[in-house]
Amino acid sequence: DIDPIGSRFGAISNQLSLPPVPAFSWAKTELVFHDAVMIALLIAIESIVSTSVADGMIRGKTRYDCELVSQGVANITSVMFGGIPASGSLSRWMACVKMGAKTPIAGMIHAIVIGVITFFFAPLLTFIPIATIAAVLVMLAWNMFEFKHFINFFKAPRADLLVLLVTFGLILFADLMVGVEIGIVLSTSLFIKRMSENENAIKLSQIFSPKARKLTDPEAIEKKTVPEQVEVYEINGPFFFGIVERFKDIMNREGPSPKVFILRMRKVPFVDATAMRAINELHDKCLKQKTTLILSGVFGQAEKDIRRIGMEKKIGKQNIFRDIDSALLRTQQILQDSGPSPDPQKEPSPTVVLETTG
Repeated sequence: DIDPIGSRFGAISNQLSLPPVPAFSWAKTELVFHDAVMIALLIAIESIVSTSVADGMIRGKTRYDCELVSQGVANITSVMFGGIPASGSLSRWMACVKMGAKTPIAGMIHAIVIGVITFFFAPLLTFIPIATIAAVLVMLAWNMFEFKHFINFFKAPRADLLVLLVTFGLILFADLMVGVEIGIVLSTSLFIKRMSENENAIKLSQIFSPKARKLTDPEAIEKKTVPEQVEVYEINGPFFFGIVERFKDIMNREGPSPKVFILRMRKVPFVDATAMRAINELHDKCLKQKTTLILSGVFGQAEKDIRRIGMEKKIGKQNIFRDIDSALLRTQQILQDSGPSPDPQKEPSPTVVLETTG
C-alpha cells in the first residue's frame, strides 16, 4: 500500500483562520526566541541568495532592504492567519526566470495560483501519495544543490573548504540550525584570522578622497594616464563575501561596455571562495561583451588563491600583472590591436575609477 498525504497529516484545510490573540509570557518567549532568530536568519539568507542568482540571470538589481522588510511583514501576517514562515525559493525563481519572468509580478501570480488551487482542490490534495512528494523533494534538493559550484569549492583555499565541509556535514547529519550557527562562527573566525595576518594597513588619508590619495599615494590611479575605453576598479582591503554584492553592482551596471576592464588588487591581502566565484563571473561576462579582463597588483596570497582555482589559465598569464604600469602597457597593446570602435556613437564613457574599502 502507498500511503497518501491524508493518512499521515490529515485533511488539508482550505479556509483561513481568524487571527488569535496569543497569551504572552516570558517563558514562551525564551523558549521560541532562539529558533525564531535562526528561522529569520535562514529566510533572509535563502532569499538573498535566490534574488542574487535571479539578478545574475536577468541582469537585474534587487533592493535587498526592501525585499527583506516586505518578506518579514508578509511572514508575520501569514503566521497570524495560521501560516508558517516562508522564504524566496531558488527553485521557484529559476522556474520563473526560465519562463521569461523579469519582475516580482511573477512571484505574485505564483502565489495567487497556489492559493486558488488550495482553496478549490484542497480535499483532493489529501490523496496525493507521500512517495510522489518525496520524489519531488529529492529533485528539488538536487536542483538546489548546484553540484558544479560545490565541486569548484575544492579548488578554493583549504580554510574555506573546511568551513564548507563542516557546515555541510552538520546540516546533513545534525541539525540545520546547528549547521548555520557553526558556519557563521567559523566564517567570522576565519575572516578575523586572515585580517590579523594582514600587514598591509591602509592609511585613512588614502581612502577619503581622490585628492588625498594623489598626495599620499605615489601609485594612485589619478597619477596614471588611463586611455579611453578603459575602466579601472580598485579594491582596498580584503576581497571577501562582504563586498561581493557591491562588486557585482559594477559588473551589472548599464551602459556601453569598455574594451578593457582592469581589476586592481594591489591592496587585497586574500581572496575568499565567494570573491573567486565573482571574479569568474566577471570573466565570463567580459567574454560575452568582448571585453578584455586584466588583473593588476596580484601578488602574495591573492596570487596563490587565483592560481589555485585556475583563473590564471582562464584569464591568461599575459593579462595578470603585479603593477598598474605593466597593466596599462598591456592595455595600449590591446587597443592598438583592436583598432577604432566600429560605432563612435557607442563609445564607453571616460575611465571609471571606483574603490571599495573592505
